[in-house]
Amino acid sequence: MTYFSIDCGDWESALHETPEIRETSTKLKMHLGNAVITRYEDIWSDKVRDKVRLSAYPLALWFASSWWRLRWESLPKSIPSHSWRMSHELAAAGHGYLWPKMLFASDGENIQIWAVQSSPNPNMAVRYLCDASDLITGLQFEHSIDHFMDCVIARLDSVGLGRTSLLDLWTEICAERENADISDYRRLEAMLGFDPDECPEELHLQFSDLIPKAGADAVAEIAPVCASPNPQKILKEITEFAASRGYEGQIDIPINVETDNSAAPWQRGKNLAQQIRSQAGLNGDAVDDKVLCNLLGLTKDAITDQLYSNHPLGMAVRIGDRARSKFLLSKRHRTGRRFELARLLCEHLVDKQNNYAC
Repeated sequence: MTYFSIDCGDWESALHETPEIRETSTKLKMHLGNAVITRYEDIWSDKVRDKVRLSAYPLALWFASSWWRLRWESLPKSIPSHSWRMSHELAAAGHGYLWPKMLFASDGENIQIWAVQSSPNPNMAVRYLCDASDLITGLQFEHSIDHFMDCVIARLDSVGLGRTSLLDLWTEICAERENADISDYRRLEAMLGFDPDECPEELHLQFSDLIPKAGADAVAEIAPVCASPNPQKILKEITEFAASRGYEGQIDIPINVETDNSAAPWQRGKNLAQQIRSQAGLNGDAVDDKVLCNLLGLTKDAITDQLYSNHPLGMAVRIGDRARSKFLLSKRHRTGRRFELARLLCEHLVDKQNNYAC
């Protein structure tokens, strides 16, 4: 997978602004893989450069303030709220600087980053030129931001500005990341679309109660679906859906799934599909409806039937001794139902600890 970096260090004190912003003026360069996000056209000199003069302090403060939501909150299915955009769009770093147009969205394991070039504007001295989109791992994102924070905090300390709002906030965040219970709490808050300490206690308790019933990974998939103006209503609909009538089947594929966590998600999916095809003896044959349903211990009525719910997600709920499962589909059309069943089959094989597969 690709990498993301923020390079600074060519420090130069500015003439104005507060001491923290003035003393962290730098030539900033951002990479996303081979793309230089900060490549820009200097309108006044008519030159293209890769490093842009900005202050690192407001950028670092934005990353710290948005840390938990950047790391764990997904892209909403509807139009993003003002709160979401302030936590995920780089322009929110503000302080009068013209930042590259960038957006970050997490799926928990990985973070998708988009960069869009600036629209031509004769009134702007800087026009960013990069269009890029790529996926990085959550751990790689953490390492990149940690390194950037260390550079900015070290610069502040070297000019006698050791105690700043940034240092206090980042020290608190690092301590929370090291504490498993607090980290889990912050992660759930972010997945539900809340800033730290803004998640209603009752809602958090409802999700905490759901973890032993559904499994932590399943709850991590359910929480983003509930991120809305009325999360409790959606959670109630999901729990009612889990208790409704579905298709009962049993997955009897005796394979030990081998996954390479360093591989991209689509590569792991391809590898898993190849393992299943090999075990099922398909030998390159197409997976028709009957074969797919047989893999799940179902009749092909599960694909051709009209039993469905216009629900945000399909799921499988393990029954009794967990050998059998109940499959609940949310799609109406054949292609969508096939995709749901294939996904639930893979979820079952990848993680046999959860009671729900979503």
